[in-house]
Amino acid sequence: MYRRAAHLLTGIWLLLGLGGGLAAEQHQQGTVAELEFFERRIRPLLIENCIRCHGSDRQEGDLRLDRRAGLVAGGSRGSAIEIDNLPASLLLTAVRRSGELKMPPDEPLSKSQIQQLEKWIAAGAAWPAQPLLVPAALPDHWAFRPVVAPAIPRSQPGGWSLNPLDSFIEDRLRRAGLTPSEPADRRTLIRRLYLDVTGLPPSPAEIDQFLGDQAADAYQQLVDRLLAAPQLGERWARHWLDVARYADNKGYVFFEDKNYPWAYAYRDYVVEALNHDLPYDQFILQQLAADQLPNGDDRDLRAMGFLTVGPHFMNNAHDIVDDQIDVITRGLMGVTVSCARCHDHKYDPIPTADYYALYGVLRSSHEPLLPPLYEPPDDTEEYRAFATGMAEREKQLDDYIREKHAALVEDARSRIAAYLMAAYGRRNQPPTDDFMLLTDTDDINPTMVLRYQVYLEEHQQQDDPVWSVWHRYAAIPDQQFEQRAPAVWQSMFGPGGTPPAQLNRLIHTSLSSGPPDSMQQVAEAYAGVLKQVESRWQEIVAGQQGADPASTDLLDEDQRELHLELHGPRAAASVPLVFGWGLLALFPDRGTQGELKKRMKEVETWSVKTAGAPPRAMTLEENEVPFQARVFLRGNPHRLGEDVPPRFLHLLPGEPIELAGKGSRLQLARAIATAKNPLTARVIVNRIWTQYFGKGLVTTPSDFGLRSDPPSHPDLLDFLADRLFAEGPRRGSLKSIHRIILTSATYQQASLDRLKCEQRDPENRLLWKMNRLRLEYEPLRDSLLAVTGQLDLSIGGPPVNQLTDSWNGRRSLYGFIDRMDPAPLLTTFDVPNPVASSAQRSETTVTPQALYLMNHPFTREVAARTLARPELQAAEGSADRVALLFQLILGRLPAVGERQMALDYLGDTTTDSRWLHYVQMLLMTNEFAFRD
Repeated sequence: MYRRAAHLLTGIWLLLGLGGGLAAEQHQQGTVAELEFFERRIRPLLIENCIRCHGSDRQEGDLRLDRRAGLVAGGSRGSAIEIDNLPASLLLTAVRRSGELKMPPDEPLSKSQIQQLEKWIAAGAAWPAQPLLVPAALPDHWAFRPVVAPAIPRSQPGGWSLNPLDSFIEDRLRRAGLTPSEPADRRTLIRRLYLDVTGLPPSPAEIDQFLGDQAADAYQQLVDRLLAAPQLGERWARHWLDVARYADNKGYVFFEDKNYPWAYAYRDYVVEALNHDLPYDQFILQQLAADQLPNGDDRDLRAMGFLTVGPHFMNNAHDIVDDQIDVITRGLMGVTVSCARCHDHKYDPIPTADYYALYGVLRSSHEPLLPPLYEPPDDTEEYRAFATGMAEREKQLDDYIREKHAALVEDARSRIAAYLMAAYGRRNQPPTDDFMLLTDTDDINPTMVLRYQVYLEEHQQQDDPVWSVWHRYAAIPDQQFEQRAPAVWQSMFGPGGTPPAQLNRLIHTSLSSGPPDSMQQVAEAYAGVLKQVESRWQEIVAGQQGADPASTDLLDEDQRELHLELHGPRAAASVPLVFGWGLLALFPDRGTQGELKKRMKEVETWSVKTAGAPPRAMTLEENEVPFQARVFLRGNPHRLGEDVPPRFLHLLPGEPIELAGKGSRLQLARAIATAKNPLTARVIVNRIWTQYFGKGLVTTPSDFGLRSDPPSHPDLLDFLADRLFAEGPRRGSLKSIHRIILTSATYQQASLDRLKCEQRDPENRLLWKMNRLRLEYEPLRDSLLAVTGQLDLSIGGPPVNQLTDSWNGRRSLYGFIDRMDPAPLLTTFDVPNPVASSAQRSETTVTPQALYLMNHPFTREVAARTLARPELQAAEGSADRVALLFQLILGRLPAVGERQMALDYLGDTTTDSRWLHYVQMLLMTNEFAFRD
């Protein structure tokens, strides 16, 4: 929708003469921000108020306002804008109505519209050559509007509603002619509560205690106890880790170790943050920019696993950053910004420039080769020995990388002709990263060839002062070079010839003596001139001891111009040294890659497996120089478009937030975490609601864009979002959202169907009952462990392999998550592949799920260990054992018929395998596998 609207608007502009029009001198290019301000604010203002009388069809007072040239030329009263005195421009005095001329004649502009014109003119009246595809006006979409606390519907005193949440539900039900369900019984309620909050079933003793508690606030006290339980963090961390695409390995990598040895530090951080009820805005800030927070705690560095536990995509920096943009924007704000990587978003108001504005922010940081410590290690002899060996290996790796980087830069500046000819040989091929990923020698660096190719293509303008002559010769077909080169030379340097305008004097001198015989000769001429300038520059640096080596004052203008061809920030030879993504480009041959792999492996192995090695935080480090992003045309990183400054998304109301300079990642985090961002709070409260009810108020938890389903209860969504960031001691408290949901009458309803309600609302979108939910893999497995009485409740630590036949009593949260080869068992139970952020788990019903509970060695082991529990061994007779099994597994006593069926099947034996089969039968029941 958005893209069609943008194209339609562009067509209207062109028909009105506002699309750019005639010669380039009619347009005043500005910065990207200034041009976008024009498109958003000024162009629509002119179309709406001025073009009817001052456009292509009609020019009152001989004045045209549909192009910048018309503003400057003016009409019968003179120029509309005064270049030398912009504040006194006639256009401004007319709209201010401060002089004889008062425009528009019918209805004055608003104060804000006048201020926008003043701002535009004061900045230079920027006017793009072509309309930019940015939304002139944002769509009036519910998710983009500010969160405003809604009025709470009035509930009948002493009625069904227990808190304000219920008032919204009851109001919708009443308007639909429906009524809520009766409360669930207390036994059902305690099991529901335990499984939802902690992911574990209540023990028989906990059930009996709650059933016997006659206090009026017994349920509220139970809610408070569970919200304070450490198992809450484990249960809800698993939900968040799905969003964060958590895994314990990197996916496909080229030569580095495939595992993340310290991913678990992020998982443990999430558990701790949720247990301590870290305010949600701080939770966001730490996960995106803990390294940049003032007065931050080193333990908070673990939070940045949110950005760094994603796939490594064979170390493709562009894909790594794309994954980070996706997890940030979908995970935290529910917008699919990654869809704008190659083109403007098809539906949402997200132009490609917005994508690359975020790309620049994230590309300005890198993953350190060795992550930092997050807590001080014990000063032991063992640690000191480790630290000494670690320092040696780090230095060896660092020295090798710096040595190779210096050699690469030197090679690029000394073998100019070779690289020019290699780039010339690829001039008709699209620039790609994969044409020479690996060579058998270090003769020529394929990445440098690629950089020269892209650099030359960027300087293909007809009158480029340095490279225009090169491109004129390069345009000659190879087989016709000898025949056609003299004519090309004659057109530039012969009698009557016209050299390209502003041609560099040194290039002119080098190439004007006669036509070349080949492109090789042209390349050598360029190389000769550039080397002369480089040699002169090195002499100056060597002779000016203590002088700033970056100063070029002692070079003349033409020399400085050529110096930039080798040392400028965008020169092909100016390869930035960043320890992280893109490092492989420095090592294109098998020999150097083998040595790099060896040294990296020594660092990795020593840091992980050596006695005394402390845990580390997977974090990011900010580059010394911020990355200057440019739009990748059609997503190709070697087809570069306009510069894009770091900034926040345009889709929210208000002026775009600039994210300038160092620390831009922290600025981005603050733009997301602020209560002024209407998406952030809405998305997280909807995620919490989704886990409790099985379906969100918005059914697309990671997509709140124009194609999303509208919320079933929009006022309730905003009530919860407003409550999250409401000022007070519990500002940002996620537990406050849990509490209001858990203590509501809505949550405490029974889950039984009612025919009338089911006919009118078959999907229960209006919540006339509680939804029955099947246990996910983790609470199902943890419930099996709990039944045995041998569940290990220790929290945190490295992952364990839980998918072997051997017994492991750790909670399922601590199982190793393999991104490269997801375990079939986890796939069977709908655990999402962590290759990308997962908004919500799918729910399938397939035969292998039942077969697992029926035949897997783990479930047979559960049955055996359950029967070995002391209380079951001490039970007198089969009837008592059956009763205990029902209490342990299903949380209740058997009905008379169930008890008799069990006794008929089991008899009086205590050793027969039938007991194992009977336990497994109870574990396979829907009553065990679902929460009611």
